[in-house]
Amino acid sequence: MDVNQWKLLVYNYWSTRKQMERSENNHANALSKNIKSACGAKSTARIIYELVSLIDIYDIYLKSDWLV
Repeated sequence: MDVNQWKLLVYNYWSTRKQMERSENNHANALSKNIKSACGAKSTARIIYELVSLIDIYDIYLKSDWLV
């Protein structure tokens, strides 16, 4: 994007009163949500894989000779 186009966008769109009000409303709405974002959450498949891995490790631990 050309620098002049970028300046035009910033000064003529993002700096308008209407856009500033919209941004403030969106910010307030985002903060008022009770439901957390799913970004960064583990998938069900990943959780199952990790639980199965823990069970395998636990079985190996219980069957090891050094516990006796």
